[in-house]
Amino acid sequence: MKVVLNILKWLFLVIYILIVVCISVFILLGNEYGTSKFKNYSFVIINDKNENIHYEKGSLVIVKKVDIKTIKENDEVFVYQSDKTNNVFVNIKNVNEVFLEDSTPYITLKNEDGIYKDELIVGKKSKTINNIGKIIEILSKKWIFFIFIIVPCSLLAIYELYYVFRYLLYDDNKGTLEL
Repeated sequence: MKVVLNILKWLFLVIYILIVVCISVFILLGNEYGTSKFKNYSFVIINDKNENIHYEKGSLVIVKKVDIKTIKENDEVFVYQSDKTNNVFVNIKNVNEVFLEDSTPYITLKNEDGIYKDELIVGKKSKTINNIGKIIEILSKKWIFFIFIIVPCSLLAIYELYYVFRYLLYDDNKGTLEL
């Protein structure tokens, strides 16, 4: 019985550490637009805001940043867009035209008004992983971060302070605590 409890304890600890590492990585790699970014790759979770036809909701799409000069007409690109309340999200669109002659190159998208400069282009699809996006989206919520990281760290700090004060206030001669 003791062996089983020990195995369960270590299993729980390993799962907890994996969750904490995942949460930390996705929060620390987040950019100002709400996507996680590492070097030239962005991690886009397909949700209701994305106007897509061929990506399963809840999929994680790894998007590689490409130079605007390599984008061609009809290429599928991921771009930053904003809704009516100015919340920024990533959308998937096909390129209508590419304009490279200007000092700042830009693209236009099919069925869209406006231009998209390089900083608004996330990139092109590198890889798709189905259903992982749902898990990552849940793990990267602020409340999950609070529950899995802030609360345990606070409890550990209080526990350590208790033992420090107990050690400082303990009288070796009498075997009691002195206040």
